[in-house]
Amino acid sequence: NAVSSNDQRYKEYSSAPDNVFGKWRFERVLLDFKPDIVFDIRDFWMNSYQAKSVFRPFFNWVVMPTVDSAPQQEGWLDIYSQAEAVLGYSEWAGKILLQQSNNRIKYVSEASPGVDFEVFKPLNKNKCKESLGIPEDAIIVGSVMRNQKRKLLPDLFAAFRTLLNKYRDENNDIGKNIFLYLHTSYPDMGWDIPALLKENGISNRVLFTYHCKSCEKTHASTFTHAIKHCPFCQNEACRFPSSNAGVSNDQLSIIYNAFDIYVQYAICEGLGIPQLEAASCGIPICSVDYSAMSEVTSKLEAYKVSYALFKELETSAMRAVPNDSDLLRILYEYYNLDNKQKATIKQNIRQKILDNYSWDKTAETIMSVFDQFEPKNNWHEPLTIYPDKKVPSDLSNKEFIKFLVYEVINDPYLWKTNFIQEMIKALDDGYENKSGSINNYNRQTAVKVLETYLNNKNYFEQVRSGSVHLKDDFIAYANKLR
Repeated sequence: NAVSSNDQRYKEYSSAPDNVFGKWRFERVLLDFKPDIVFDIRDFWMNSYQAKSVFRPFFNWVVMPTVDSAPQQEGWLDIYSQAEAVLGYSEWAGKILLQQSNNRIKYVSEASPGVDFEVFKPLNKNKCKESLGIPEDAIIVGSVMRNQKRKLLPDLFAAFRTLLNKYRDENNDIGKNIFLYLHTSYPDMGWDIPALLKENGISNRVLFTYHCKSCEKTHASTFTHAIKHCPFCQNEACRFPSSNAGVSNDQLSIIYNAFDIYVQYAICEGLGIPQLEAASCGIPICSVDYSAMSEVTSKLEAYKVSYALFKELETSAMRAVPNDSDLLRILYEYYNLDNKQKATIKQNIRQKILDNYSWDKTAETIMSVFDQFEPKNNWHEPLTIYPDKKVPSDLSNKEFIKFLVYEVINDPYLWKTNFIQEMIKALDDGYENKSGSINNYNRQTAVKVLETYLNNKNYFEQVRSGSVHLKDDFIAYANKLR
């Protein structure tokens, strides 16, 4: 799907923000593959264009959105309600979708991602520490989170500082050996990690993953710089892992196994897969008792941190602020358990993950959804003829758009979309707010938008019927690049 900046099609590719998520190739893929089912497991802004595809009457649409908090935006719910089936990352997500949509959404089931139990499994803790360069007597509170706004690194650092103070005041041996280990990215779109370390005075007590781009080896270290010297190959090539250049699953399993307890500290989660991976390694987990995190901890009988809610400006969703004192209590109590009690907790959480989060279970759920569908339409049906009708002059904005959709474009599927409802709202308001930019909006604007849609539809209908050929053979182009 992606296009190099020196490719002649880059201007078209970069002309709309959702092209990066496949919009500009979607109709062509449909024409090539002629699917009975389109299944998308992404966020709203990554797949909403599919609801207004010119070929929407020809496929069953199944979506699995990331529902990480409530309430969900009305526009999102409208889009989801047009799908023939909706799956959820969690049962909690399904309840939110059904409640907010008044059961309009065809929610089917939870299809939570699973874990590779053969990779993420209990390993020898001391050997894992040794491979990462961590002292054998180190006690590790660990977390695996991308450095984003919603991941509460400032709160986690502040809570850890308080924990260190508590152990120091008690002159406790645990306090001399306890470390926070954060597997994260830096620099990234989130927090200023060096500033947070300095602010809390914990620079020498927080470990990070460094991964060498030269020799591919991984080690743990306190923060030095974003790039540092590799102790293995001696090159200046060690960086924080990122979404573009991460560690392998085998390396990540070693990191989890170096932890004594895992903490998920975020304002919300669609699931929080690192929790599952840590639990699969037999590591006790502790998470905020909100959204899917609450469901995961319930199923795994794990530790829950209480919270308060606030309304986020950007999304109008309720987000969680965890109770730091609750986290400290849990960590303090866990580290004071004897070895037999800790072993029981570890064995229990490994068994719970096996029972609840297997890929086989996920696959069975998805297959059962697919099996219920029959093909909707013959992809080779004759072309629809769009009549040239004069638009009556005495119509309201809603009636005006409805006439264009039904009588000119002749596309009832389009009428159901949030795309059309937003267009009517923009006409009533006289403006549209697009990506933070306020623009005037009138009937001429609406006609131009729908005219583009109609021209696009007519073109692809002609391709579908075989009367014209695609302007570029993108399938052959993609195969050539393999």
